[in-house]
Parts: sequence; C-alpha cells; structure tokens
Amino acid sequence: MLIQKQLKTLFIFLLPVFCFAQKEYEKTDLEKFDLFGKVKSVKVDSYYGKEKKGKIVAGKKTKGEGAEHFFSRFDEKGNEIENETYHSNGKLYDKETKKYNSVGKLIEHIFNNGSEKEIFMYDDSSDLIIRRIYNDTNLTDTELYTYDNKGNKLKDESYYSDTLTRIETYKYNEEGKKVEQNVYFCKELIETRTTKYEDGNVEIVTDINVKYNHAKKAIFKFNGKHKIIEVANYGSTNNLERRIKMEYDVNGKMIEMAYLVNATTDSSYFKAIYKYSSDYLNCENTTILHGVKKKHIILYDTKKHEIEASYYNADSALETKITNQYEYDQNENWIKKTLTYEYYRTEEGKSLIEKKYYVTLREITYY
Repeated sequence: MLIQKQLKTLFIFLLPVFCFAQKEYEKTDLEKFDLFGKVKSVKVDSYYGKEKKGKIVAGKKTKGEGAEHFFSRFDEKGNEIENETYHSNGKLYDKETKKYNSVGKLIEHIFNNGSEKEIFMYDDSSDLIIRRIYNDTNLTDTELYTYDNKGNKLKDESYYSDTLTRIETYKYNEEGKKVEQNVYFCKELIETRTTKYEDGNVEIVTDINVKYNHAKKAIFKFNGKHKIIEVANYGSTNNLERRIKMEYDVNGKMIEMAYLVNATTDSSYFKAIYKYSSDYLNCENTTILHGVKKKHIILYDTKKHEIEASYYNADSALETKITNQYEYDQNENWIKKTLTYEYYRTEEGKSLIEKKYYVTLREITYY
C-alpha cells in the first residue's frame, strides 16, 4: 500500500541504483508476483478493511496510488503473457501483452492499451543487444548494448528518435564484477509526459536532461568475498563528490552502510546499521541522518513474508506499527493478506492509537 511504501522510503535514503547495479540473479515473473508452482493466472484486488464481528473483512475497493486491481496470465514456463489493470469501478485502465522466444527471453511488450510497444533483440548468447520503443508506429527510443566475450556489458547507447542522447560504459575485474561505470549525456533533451489519473485529472511533466560532456562516474571496490565495500562517485569535471562504504557479516549480509560527509574523510552524514537474528527473520535497522537516530524493526515468517514492521522516532518512541496476516491456498500461495496500520501519538498527555486496515485478495488458477 502507498503508506507502507512511503515509510520504507524513509529508510532507503539516497540509495543510488547507479552505484550498486551489478549483474545479479534475476527473478522470474512468478517470483516477482510472489507466486510459486504452475500458476496459470492471478486476479488481485485491494480493499479498505473494516471490523465485523471481531474480524477484519474487505470493504470497498481502494482507489488512487497504491491500489491494486489487476489480472495477469502466465505461460507454462512461468512467463507473464498478459496483464490487465483496472480502476476500482472495474473499468479497464491498461492492457499489456508479452511475447517470448524459444529460450524464454522477452521479445515483444505491447502496453498503454496497444499504443506503445517495446521490441527486444538478442545475440547468440541470449544477451540483449537492441531495445526499441514505438509510440503507435513511430520509433521513439532505441538502446544498443555491447558485451565482452564473458557476457559483461561494456556499453549502453541510448537514442531518442535517431539522435544519440546518452552513453554508459563499464569496466570489470577478473571475477566479472563491475569496477567502473561512466555515464555521458550527449545533448539537451526535453521530453513531455502526460499522466491521466482515475479522477480525470491530467498532469503534464517536462523532463530536461542538461547537456554534459561527462556527467558521472562511479568506482567500485570489493572485499575478498566479492561484496561491494566502497563506491566513489565523481561529477561532471571528474571531481570526487562522495563515497559510500559498506560492511557485511560472515554470511555476506550488509550490517552497515555510510554516506561520507565529503570525499576525503570517514565522517558520515548518513549511516544505516543492520542487526539480524541468527535465522535472519528479525532485522533491526537503525538510521542516523545528521546526528538524528531513528530505528525500525522488521519480522518475517519462514516464507520470507514481512509480518510486522515497527517504526520508532528519534526519542525511541513507537510511531507506527504495521502487521500483515496471510491466508494460503493448498499450494502455499497466499490468497488473502490483511494489513493493519497502527499510528501512535500523544495529545494532551494521553496516548492515542489510530488504526487503519487494508485487505488484499488473490484468486489463483493453476495448470
């Protein structure tokens, strides 16, 4: 839900995708949906919860950002082949279709109710080499990818129409870990996007990429277990802007991440400290931003589902508590999730708790 996403964002302060993008395990479509087994389809709807005879039941369908109302179909290999999203009143909002080649690689993605299309092309090693985006029949964006003989991506070139707009280059160590990434913006690009909301309002957003010769660079350092321990970010004049340092436990789980005040000292303006239970089902995360300390604790069940999250303020007082309860089908996929938000505050010396409930239902069919 939207509120949960906002709370989590507070504890992912400035985590740059640019810095940490490495070639990692890629989840299957079913895993992305938290589904397991020979799933054929899933229908998902989220509701505002309400209390009835001591239980939380589904009320009206949720609206706006964070609401989930969609239907997805999968092929027998677990690839998503169709997705339909709906407004809360049941009216179709968007329909997407996907096609794959014989080895399961995505080759076509049609979305925005058929008005936009992505085409993907691969080399003999099944590495993506071309991605094209069409608006109706007009080619709008192209990305070209180049690899070395080990399958490491060396270059990513982006074109708007037929004009080169951005180049990314990469360097690797002997273990195939990325040790340097450069991004170059080639020209000023002005792009206007229009977003339509369920209530009929329209938002027009203009993006401007300022002209750079050399925009950014990141240098990566690793420990003996090939985990990133430091990232150095450089600016457009090749000046060192900041460093990010990471530490891990013996099992490779991150236990500390720090954003340093400047490029030359080890004093941090932001730090995250992680503590885990022995089974890693309990995680305590303490964040320190400009000396202000906050903490949140997350509990997971044995299926790795988050069942409780508690958020504390700088005075160590509990501010928000989120609990999730799951019900499962015979294939151990959850079909009902009940979320309870508890907001703690003090007014005129009295401790008050405000509660909100949400229910998500899933209808799953199998091959």
